[in-house]
Amino acid sequence: IGYAQAVRRMGGQIYTHTEVRGIDVQNNKIIGIETSKGYFKCNLVVNASGPWSRDVSQLVGVDLPTESYRHQIIVTEPLENFFPMMAISFSGNFYMRQTQHGQFILGQGDKDEKPGINYNVTFRFEEELISKMVEIFPFLKNVRLMRHWSGMYNMSPDAQPIIGQSEKVKGYYYAVGYSGHGFMVAPAVGEALAELILFGKTLHTDISYLDVKRFAELNIEREKSVV
Repeated sequence: IGYAQAVRRMGGQIYTHTEVRGIDVQNNKIIGIETSKGYFKCNLVVNASGPWSRDVSQLVGVDLPTESYRHQIIVTEPLENFFPMMAISFSGNFYMRQTQHGQFILGQGDKDEKPGINYNVTFRFEEELISKMVEIFPFLKNVRLMRHWSGMYNMSPDAQPIIGQSEKVKGYYYAVGYSGHGFMVAPAVGEALAELILFGKTLHTDISYLDVKRFAELNIEREKSVV
């Protein structure tokens, strides 16, 4: 919300619930976008569309090797605070933390599930995740669930972000494939992309190793801290 308020204070406009239906490219340059709320002239597009990043990129003829996978999340009733850190189980393929208000937030993906946009939730997920939680904290076996939802992990082949600018289409930039780390690195990525757009290079952070070209060069080292 703070970032959105800052954008508006600086004269920017934010269109929510607006579908990008086409990106107008002429002579390998972006000249506008077609949306569900009309046509907008522009010479620059930043693809930060998360689960839809590959589809959006195909609108300009650039392939970004991302795929989206569903993760489901549950939230318990408030409990007395006793677990002040976030925990990730690589063997159990789940993560959990307790909020300052006492609720536990737990999430996991399904290694056997095929990629694709899917926001459905399942009782099987609740049973699996609660059993893992109770195995760690047996005294929570009677805890009540308050909420259950799902979201998408936009994954890259090496589970690291894909950030940079297109050599094929002038004015096309991308920041996608965060693989579950988007909120944590978003402020730094925003600053780096702004510098890249304004000055043609980053001034504070080297992001060249995150460019999509690394996959063609087979320069891949998969991030291990992802569940």
